[in-house]
Parts: sequence; C-alpha cells; structure tokens
Amino acid sequence: MKIKKLTIGEKTFKFTSKYNLIYSRKNSAGKTSLIRLILYSLGYPIPSTKGINFSDLNTNIIINSDKKDISLHRKDRLIKIKQNNNKDLLYSLPDKQIEVISCITGDITEPKVLENILGITYFDQDKGWSLLNRGIVIGKYPFKIESLIDGLANNNLLTMQNKLSEEKEKRKAYLEMSNLLKLKEERKRNLSNINWTDIDDLQSQVRSISLQFDRKKEKIDNLEYVYNGNIELGELLKRFNFVIEIGKEKKKLTSSDIYSYDTTNAVLSAQIAKEKKELDSIRIKKNNLETKLNNQQKLISYDDQIEKFNQEIDKISITNEMIDNKLKENRKNIYDINNKITNLLSSTSQTQEIYKVLIRFAQILDITDIIKNNKNVIFTKNLKIYSGAKLHLFVFALRLSLLKVVQRQFHKTFPIIIDSPMSGEVDDSNIKKMFKLLDNEFSDNQIIVASIYKFKRNWENIISLAPNNIL
Repeated sequence: MKIKKLTIGEKTFKFTSKYNLIYSRKNSAGKTSLIRLILYSLGYPIPSTKGINFSDLNTNIIINSDKKDISLHRKDRLIKIKQNNNKDLLYSLPDKQIEVISCITGDITEPKVLENILGITYFDQDKGWSLLNRGIVIGKYPFKIESLIDGLANNNLLTMQNKLSEEKEKRKAYLEMSNLLKLKEERKRNLSNINWTDIDDLQSQVRSISLQFDRKKEKIDNLEYVYNGNIELGELLKRFNFVIEIGKEKKKLTSSDIYSYDTTNAVLSAQIAKEKKELDSIRIKKNNLETKLNNQQKLISYDDQIEKFNQEIDKISITNEMIDNKLKENRKNIYDINNKITNLLSSTSQTQEIYKVLIRFAQILDITDIIKNNKNVIFTKNLKIYSGAKLHLFVFALRLSLLKVVQRQFHKTFPIIIDSPMSGEVDDSNIKKMFKLLDNEFSDNQIIVASIYKFKRNWENIISLAPNNIL
C-alpha cells in the first residue's frame, strides 16, 4: 500500500513511493497536522490539532493497494470509497471503521489484525515513542499486542478473553461495593460526631437573624416609600405649573416652597443608605449561619436512595474483610488468565518469528542487551526498566518486528509514518541506526517522516511547510 496524494480543500500534497520528508525549519508549522490528516483521511478517529477542526474539512486521499488506485473522500463521519470503475462505497464512521480499513488493506479480513495495523505503522510524536506493546496509539485509539498475535495465529482465545472480561467486571463490582461500605461507615461516624446542641442553637440563631432581616427590610421599604413620594410630589409641581396667590402677588409653586422639603429628602436618603448598609451586614451574618446549619443538616439528611441502600445492605451479611478476600482471589484469577493467554500466544509460530526478527533488529539498533534470550520480553509490562534512547529504540524495534511479520503473512507492505523521530535523548548515532533498519528491512515500504531535521539523507520527496501554510 502506498499513499499517492492527499487533497485538503484546494490544497494538494503528493507523495512518492519511497522516502518522503514533511519538513519545516521550525516547529508549529503544521507537520503533525499534515501527518494526522493523512490518517484522518484514511478513516481513523484522529483528534484535531490546534487551530484546525478536522470535522470541518473535506479530505480526499488516493492510495495504491494491491496495484489498484483507491480514492477515499471524507467529510466528518462520512467516508466514500471509490475503486477504479466499481460502485462507490459509503460508510459511516466510526461504526464501519473496520470495513474501511479492510477496503484499503486489501484482502485482510481478521478484525484483530485490522484494529492493530495503525499501532505498528504509525509513530506519534506524543505517545508513539513510549507505546511498546499495548496502550494508546493516538487520541483514544488502542493497540494491544495480544490481540494482534491472536488475530495472526487465529487461535480464537475468545473463551479465555471472555473469562478475563468477567473477572474484570467482578473487580469493578467488588471495588464499588467496598466504596459503598466505606461510605456507610463514614456516615455512621459523622452521625455519631454530630453535636445536636449546636444544631438547635444554629436554628435559633437563624430564626433570630431572619426576624432582624425582615424587620430591617420592612423599615427600608417604608422609608423608600416616603422618600419616593416626596420626589414624586416635586416632579408633580414641575409638571402642572401650580400658581399660588399671596396677597396681590402670584407665584409659581415649586418644591422649594414646601417647608424643609430638601432637608427632609436629604435626611431620608442618608437614613435609607444607613439602613441598607446595616441590612447588608445582617444578610452576611444570615447567609453564614444558614450555610453552617445546612452543612450540619447534610450530615443527617438521608436521601431516599441512600436510606434504601442502608436498609438493604444491613440485610446482607458482608464485611470489608470479605470483600478484601474476594478482591485478592479476583486479582489472582486475572493474573492466572493473563498468564495462560501469554503462554498460549508465546507458543505460536508468529511469536517465534517476531522474536527472531526482533533479535535481528536489536542487533542493528545495538540494543541486544534488552532482549537477553527472553522471548516474553515481547509481552513485558515493566517499562520502568527502560528509559531514554534505549526505550525509544526498543519501541521502534518491537513494533517494526510486528509489522515485518504481518507483511510476510499477508504478502503486503504498508506505509511507515514517523512523526518527530529525533525526540527525547535520541542522538545522530541513534537516528543513523533507525534509518539503517528501515533501509535494510523495509526497502519496499513507503516511508513518511515529519521533522525539522533532514538527517543528511537524499529524500525522494520533500514537502516543505511554512508557518500557518498547511491549508
């Protein structure tokens, strides 16, 4: 399989069948966005990058698979696949993602292999260099070596995997039950610690402060009523132009003719402000007391469901000690089933071949000390013993070993997409070894690398990106 061309809106990026470099002099120019858009256009659930909402884009990618050109047009959750003159196929994502991957990979029909293809062909700049044999490839997309080898060997470990799932579900139930019992015990302790005298005192204080609040508010309402009436009277005199006759003199009546009008209003205004300030102080005290009372009452207010739970749990003769014992038994069951699955997978011809390939790759990368004649290193869960450049190279070797075996079994090649290979503690010497591995073992594969370095190589195709120039 080769990627020939990607079109995003009106912008097109072309790729050659061998070495392609997506290059920019500085970071944040869109290299990762372009890499992710390649995967997104192939139907994968890839998260958008900063400033680009993938679901708003129209993408069209042309690939060559089994010597046939295939066109995939994607808009959000819909993807249309066109193969030569065949009828267009329309799929909804992510529900039909396996069907889409099967279309672009040719005649691979085993779901467990199809689901894990991305994990052995794509090295993400964020998660890719710490993802060894199980975990997240990108976004929420998973990879699991056990599932991949099971699909390759066609062992059908469904029964054992179902038992493992059952034990994991039991574990969840035991943990939830343990948490509920702890909650009940905590509530009992809280109830025993409640000072009922404090609650009675708080209720009395709340009633008293509420009465003060209501009286103060009523007083303010009365003062405002008088003040507003005075203001309305002044406005009324202005509007109607009343005239009074004093002796032989006629005069227009205004509010200034009313004895102490302005003084009265000023006194009322000051009094209202004073009363409002006191009301605010009372409100704060009232809120604080109500909060304290509510917090106390929460400890003793039983929700119907919690009350029902307590009543039901009291009927069951169960203790935390019993649950702890069940959890220990459950942990052992999970451990035993995982061991059985690993042992069965370790005995497959595919695992034997993966290990042989891994030894060869480790020699090229100079990390043979990691392998140490241990076939189960393929399934290791202890990544803490590896760090820095060693882990980086081990990840590269193992996942490419898996790819090598998959390609041999299905007689196919897949693009190898690498985002920022020179990360962490990797130096020029390590990079040379990585490219030597690619040159020696994957000469028929298309390689797409995104980096700010050119690695002193003769690239068949360089896509140079300027800042904010991807779309």
